[in-house]
Amino acid sequence: MRFLVFVLFFAFASWQGTPARAQTELYSFPEVESSKPKAEAPKPVDPFIRTLSKKMDIPEKILSDAAEKGMGRMELIRLILISKRSGMLLPDLILKREKLTRFAKIASEAKVDNAAVKKEAKTLLKDLEKEAEASKATAGTVP
Repeated sequence: MRFLVFVLFFAFASWQGTPARAQTELYSFPEVESSKPKAEAPKPVDPFIRTLSKKMDIPEKILSDAAEKGMGRMELIRLILISKRSGMLLPDLILKREKLTRFAKIASEAKVDNAAVKKEAKTLLKDLEKEAEASKATAGTVP
């Protein structure tokens, strides 16, 4: 009887010493690399924005940021033309437009003819869209 108690006690003691499967998972740590935020790859610039940037000599960053915030092509062109004619900074004009200020008010503050800007912007938009399509079509070809 003593022998049986001793065997049971020894078996129980040795069983308690080994961690169960759930306990090993309790002490495992997640990988550190997976918890670090990954650096985002730069988004490709729209061919229209690239063409507009080159033609009007404006940094792509300003135009792409405005486009990502929802600014349309015509809006960007009109703001660029107002900026060029008045000497006002483009980022300031973009901020005014983001606050939903009308183009008539922006143009009058800049002392620029709004109708002339709108007419020139329409023709410039057509030309730029043709150039952007041409550059998009030739982008995948090998010279």
